Amino acid sequence: MTLLSAVFFALHMVMVPVFADRRDIMTITIVQIGTSGLCGIAIGALSEPMPAFSSLGIDFWVQLGYLVIFASCLAMVFQNVAQAKIPPAQASLLLSLESVFGVAFSVLLYGEELTWMLLAGFALIFCAIVISEIFPRPKKE
Repeated sequence: MTLLSAVFFALHMVMVPVFADRRDIMTITIVQIGTSGLCGIAIGALSEPMPAFSSLGIDFWVQLGYLVIFASCLAMVFQNVAQAKIPPAQASLLLSLESVFGVAFSVLLYGEELTWMLLAGFALIFCAIVISEIFPRPKKE
């Protein structure tokens, strides 16, 4: 599943700039969000037990609203708008910082233990980004 997700993410990284040249990026983003939402609902309905909505408290709806609005919709809008303006390789490198910031915030905010593996992963990702930005691949003429 991880490999399949990586393939689809790579396709996303390559195809957004291609389609952004000919279409409105907000329209593309709305279609992406709608499609992923419908697919998520369908998969959830088939694979998860149906919750009793009357027993779900206000906390559930606030958290769900936050995830839908900020962590999904706004994040996708920001990502697609930025991705339409920079090359896919550079965008994928910058988006790989998501794991670095995720670990940094989990250490700072939640007290996760900082291990050598976490530091090594951070160093590898950070060095890859710095190297690729300092020594860009020569353009073919």
